Amino acid sequence: MRPPRLMRFVLIFAIASSLIWGSGMVQRAVNAAEPVERSVLFHGIISFACPGAIYEFDTTGLNRPLVALTIDDGPDRSGEHRTAGILKALKDNQATATFFLIAENFDVDGEGTDPIVQQILAEGHELGNHLTRDEASILLGDRFVDELNVADEKQRPYLENLISPWVRPGVGFCTAAMQQGIVRAPQPTVRALVRQPAVLGSVWPLDTFPVSSGFVQNFIRKHIRPGSVIVLHDGGDRGARTAEVLANILPELQKDYEVVSLSEMLAAGAVPILSDEPAGPLVEFFRDWLRYGFPRLQALRKAPLFGTGILGVSLTAVLYGLTAKVMLLIGFSRDDDLFLRWESTNRTPIRRIFVFLRILIVPAFIEELVMRGLLLPGVVELSGAALANLAALTPMLLAQTLLSTAIYISYHPLLFAPLIDAANGLLRPIFSRFQNSQAQAELTRRWSWAVTRTFWNSAFLVCVSLLGVSCALSYLLTNTLLYPVLFHGFVVFIWLEFLGGEARLRP
Repeated sequence: MRPPRLMRFVLIFAIASSLIWGSGMVQRAVNAAEPVERSVLFHGIISFACPGAIYEFDTTGLNRPLVALTIDDGPDRSGEHRTAGILKALKDNQATATFFLIAENFDVDGEGTDPIVQQILAEGHELGNHLTRDEASILLGDRFVDELNVADEKQRPYLENLISPWVRPGVGFCTAAMQQGIVRAPQPTVRALVRQPAVLGSVWPLDTFPVSSGFVQNFIRKHIRPGSVIVLHDGGDRGARTAEVLANILPELQKDYEVVSLSEMLAAGAVPILSDEPAGPLVEFFRDWLRYGFPRLQALRKAPLFGTGILGVSLTAVLYGLTAKVMLLIGFSRDDDLFLRWESTNRTPIRRIFVFLRILIVPAFIEELVMRGLLLPGVVELSGAALANLAALTPMLLAQTLLSTAIYISYHPLLFAPLIDAANGLLRPIFSRFQNSQAQAELTRRWSWAVTRTFWNSAFLVCVSLLGVSCALSYLLTNTLLYPVLFHGFVVFIWLEFLGGEARLRP
């Protein structure tokens, strides 16, 4: 009779193999699908990323197949003149492109202009607006239109006081409100071309990642079709790779397509294909809520590792000591049904080290990062204002806090525990099928709703609330998640290894 452990291994191997085989079949089906079906799939992704955005063109009826080439993040300022290499490859192959330039990359010479930007225009290419710096435009919020105007002003000397018709938000995400800012009617005193909606693309060969030039070329070959919008990137090593890719792929593309800029594509009679509008206020609200999460994540990344002061760290140490003392008093205070009891798992020291490292990641790091660092920062962090600044507490900010709180509650063991027990109930018969019926009955009796009974215990709920409050306060005191993660990890580890937690969760 095979032991249950071997059966678990066989089951896990079978599930993993099925997932790998299934994903391979899905990938083959997508690759074999007709172009219009691939377009529908991509259309859905773009619709969520940037509603109402141009991502390719309908070239039906044109007397020649066209594809649009766009280059982001220029002009290059690495000192190696990567943009010049891109321009040479385009000139050698008689191709044109739309260069989405970042305003802060402009290098003004003694005459007040950037020679690289002048060269781009002199060689028949056009400029697009990629805002002022290399960042996610969706994080700008209400400042998006202001940043767009600043970038417009940077380009006006080169466009004879015109505004570029093309805008590509940084990182490609946008909201319906941002789209309205892009296509707004220009002021009467400003001569402007007709502003198009935000333009993304349909062929992005993942060149913002460290992929090889061969990979980029193969990706373009595989996904190109009439009306495609190719997205490549300038700047540093990426610009050098783009120059190499274009030098190799353009002679091949020019056999079947004419590689043009976005405006040339439009002038030839191609019709822009737009992604769908947002699904409704709820989707837009959720997107706005995510927009507040990214700045907090960036703030966490920049926060000092060991805190912002001796006083904060000292208060945190006192806070953790008091919290641990109260949690022990509560756990050992009920003689009839002690929640905590001295009961070691008797694991080897090496095994305990691995358990502790695992707990530091799940749940300590993930819960502290996602739940407290991002989703429940409180009104003060959401608004970036002091408690006294009540004017900053807008309905949207308060709604963001309420939504974050709702997500935290749904994630909390109070509601999540029954799902864990239900999953265990489905898997338990598989793992115990080689045991006799009496052993199965005993196992079922001991394991039934064990996690729910533990997490719904009144002592557990009080203790976990104290843990959450102390971790949140220490984060505010020290401006780092290091101490909450360590304290959270140690509390869970001690409970599982020495205070009966393992026996409660796995009877």
